[in-house]
Order: sequence, then structure tokens, then C-alpha cells
Amino acid sequence: MADRFRRGDDGMKAERIAGLGMATFVVLQTLAYAAPAAPSLDQSESAAESLFSATSRPINVNVEESASNFELGIQFKSAVKGYITGLRFYKGDLNKGVHFGNLWDSSGVLLASAQYTNETASGWQEVEFIFPVEIMANTVYTASYHGENHYYSADSAYFTNAVVNGDITAPASINGVRWYGADARHFPTTASNNTNYWVDVVFARRAKIPPTTTTYPTIGAQLPHLLDSYSHKPSWSVAGVNYGVGVADGQLLHNPALISMAGVKVNENLRQVTVIGDNVTLDSFDFTLNGGWGVIIASNNVTISNSNFLVGSNGNAPILGTQSSGNVTVTNCTIDGNNSGNVGGLIEMRGAGALTVDHSWLKNSSDDIIQMHNNGPSALVAKYNLIQNAGMTPGAHGDFTEFLGGPFTATIIYNTTTEPSGGSSQGFMVEPDLGSKPGVILGGEIGNNTMTGYNNVFTGITVADLAGKFTVHDNYFDPSHTSGGLAFGGVRGGPNDRSPMSFYLNNVNMVSGVIIRKVSPPAGAIQR
Repeated sequence: MADRFRRGDDGMKAERIAGLGMATFVVLQTLAYAAPAAPSLDQSESAAESLFSATSRPINVNVEESASNFELGIQFKSAVKGYITGLRFYKGDLNKGVHFGNLWDSSGVLLASAQYTNETASGWQEVEFIFPVEIMANTVYTASYHGENHYYSADSAYFTNAVVNGDITAPASINGVRWYGADARHFPTTASNNTNYWVDVVFARRAKIPPTTTTYPTIGAQLPHLLDSYSHKPSWSVAGVNYGVGVADGQLLHNPALISMAGVKVNENLRQVTVIGDNVTLDSFDFTLNGGWGVIIASNNVTISNSNFLVGSNGNAPILGTQSSGNVTVTNCTIDGNNSGNVGGLIEMRGAGALTVDHSWLKNSSDDIIQMHNNGPSALVAKYNLIQNAGMTPGAHGDFTEFLGGPFTATIIYNTTTEPSGGSSQGFMVEPDLGSKPGVILGGEIGNNTMTGYNNVFTGITVADLAGKFTVHDNYFDPSHTSGGLAFGGVRGGPNDRSPMSFYLNNVNMVSGVIIRKVSPPAGAIQR
């Protein structure tokens, strides 16, 4: 039987730390767990307890298993209410690779997950949760770790008697649980011969709880000098010039491999996250890791916020709303296409409902930036974004917005666009014809945008597709490096087109100060 101890005095704590590799916290994903009211932030920590001491070690340090991926765990309970502040496991020298520590309730809901880092070659490893998880008294929980290299430590017939240390008990006869498979996390339920897989918890009656609100750094403007040379420029604060958009520098971002919540599937091999449940929010993730992740949405009311994306070696499109998606919001994200020809657009929406993109930095697409490809009805709301560099693949003519099908409404306001020499963008295009099949534009506006750079043209509307009023108004633009200026004109929309549905009001040439508009626009035109 392993020796037992209660950590509390400084001597024991120092001895224990010296005997293991202390892992730094990487990511905690606490989901499906309704936390009670947080205790006061100035409370003191109590002495920590674990089932096994720093000198406890298995008899069988390296047990070989044919399955390369495994989840090994211990069931435990506490005599009093308290907090799990971290997890431990004993590592043999052949147990290599990446390890994740996981905490589960009795029904298999994942309460917390974290990656072990700074591991030693062998011995006890520990990971600390940034947010301690409260547990109830006399309630069974499971602590486990995930490994991926065939070897682990295990001693059979260990839990013939309960193991007790202070408040914590590992019950007899039902203990030592496992699961074999490829998932990064899986609730282990199979018990075999009361085996001790040498997994442990760190428990405290009291724990300091970090503040539940975080103040992120202010985002610096990406292009603060973009408009310095113009005497005619917007009166409002301009995205990317007067304030920054996208993800703040220094913001804590999580590893998407650790996402575990109802309605979300994670495929680590393909680096894809698929959302199949409604009302899901993915906040503060680093989707640039490991060659770039993609998010596939097949449900309604999904929000992606404060997250970084990069089209990398995996060739994943950053965000794809399938035909089953609806009402998707992308806010405060940075999405970099990396000039990769592997994807056609940075954000593509194929489902009905609304796509809202705001306060985001969208850049370096080989082709389009935002694509609305569906048979609607659907709406695009793009506002307060910095949009840079579309059509970066030679021969491409990428659009900042592309519409196919419909019916659509479009609200494209207060964005900043810029295009480098060598790119080939056609700006904000609302031209939903699909081959010989006409599209449908129910109405909308392109207004209060600031547009510069080497575009073919800044706006385009297929006036024959208009079923309602569409206004292009109060935009500030520099036509110096364009072939078409503000709009294509004629059947593709412009101040001189003959459509009774298209209105051009108060658009300002930043170089000359000339205002571009239709004379005596019909009543009902949107003006700001």
C-alpha cells in the first residue's frame, strides 16, 4: 500500500516539489460546469492534499499496451466540499509524448482539462488549473490523464482497500478506470482488477479564485498613418487607423485541441473543430497552431470571438458555415489567409440566416475575404473591420465580399479597406448572379467605409438583381490606384446607372474632395 500524507507544512511542500516536474498551466477549458458563486478573492489557501506522496512510486513503472492512445484514471471523493486545484500522474521513462490532465463528474461531463508541460523524464508530473474547480462532499469524481505512446504505469489489485488521505478517498473495488482510443479526451469507465494507474489529485478546502473578469490590453491601431496625407477624410473614428481591431496583443489564447463542450467535435488529425450544437460560443482560441485549424459550423447561433486564425500547411479554411448553419457571428478575430492558394475565402457562409463580422482584422486572402454562397434568405452585416489584401494569388480577382445566389441583404458599414500593389481585389461586390442564373438582392447599404489601395474598383452591385433599395453612401475613397474608382457603373451599379433601386449619396473622393452621388435621389435612400 502506498504511504499516505497530508501536505501542509512548508517542509513537506518543499520536499514534494523537489521530487517532481512542476508543469506550467497551458490551457483550461471548463465547460458544462455551473460554478457556484465565487468566494471572496482575498481568502487564504488551505493546505493541499493528495492521495500519494512524492516518494510513492509504482512497482510496474512501464507497462506496454498495444493501443497507442489511452485515458487512465482514478475515482475519488472528498469528505468535505473543496477545490481541485490541479492533477498529478506518475510517468515512466518510456511514457513519452504529450499528456493532458482531465477532471470529470460522475456522468462523464468534463469539468476541466489542461496540458502537462515542462515534464521531467520520469516521476511525478503536476499541472495546476488556473481556475480551481469546486467539488461537492461525498460525491464521486474521476481524475485522468491522456497519453499516446503505448506505455504507462500500473499496479493491479491495488484498490482492494480504499486509499485515504485526510479528506480525500479513493474507494475500493470500483477503482482504476481506463479507455483506449484516438480521442484527445474520453471519459474512462472500464474498471479492470482494481488497477492503480497512478493518477492523483491536488485538493484544498479553500483556494484562491482568480478574478472572473479580465481586462485585456488595448488593441493598437494597425495602420495609424494610413490617412495622414489626405486633407479630405472621415469625421468618425476609422477602424485600424484610430483604433485597433482583431485580437489584442498579450491576450491569453487557448489551444483548440482542448475544446470539450456539448455540441462541439474536435478532430486533432485534421485540425478541425465542428460545431453541431446551437448557441455555442468559441472564445479566445489560437487556431493558428499546428499548421492552422478550421472551424466548421453546422448549427445555429454560433459566435467565434477573440481568436486568431492562419491558413497554414493543413490548408483549412478558417471559418465555414455549412448549409445547416444560421446566424453566425465573428467578432474581434484576426484571420490571416497567409496568401495561401489552398482556400478560396477566409469566411464562407452557405447557410441561411445572418453572418455578422465585426471589429475583426481580415487579411492576405489568395482570393475572396467574405463569401456568401447560399440560397438564402441570408444577411451579411460587416462592420468596423480592417480588411487588407485580397486576390493575392496571381490571376485571382478576389473580392472583399462575394455574393452568390440569395436572396440577400447586405449591411457593410464603417470598414477600412486597403490593397497593396500586386493584389487584385474588386472591393465590396454585391453581385449574386450564379452563371446564367440571376441572384436576388433584397436591399442594403455600403456606407461610411474608408477605402484605399490598388483595387480594380471599390464597390459593385448587379442592379438587375435588386428587389429593394440599395444605398452606397458617405464612403471616403482614394481612386488614384484603381481602374474603376468608386463603382463599376452601368449594369454593375454606379452613380450614373439607370436603376430606380440604387442610390449613391455623399461619397467623398479623399484626393480631390469631390462628392459622388446621384442627382435628386428617390425617397427612401439610407442616409447617415
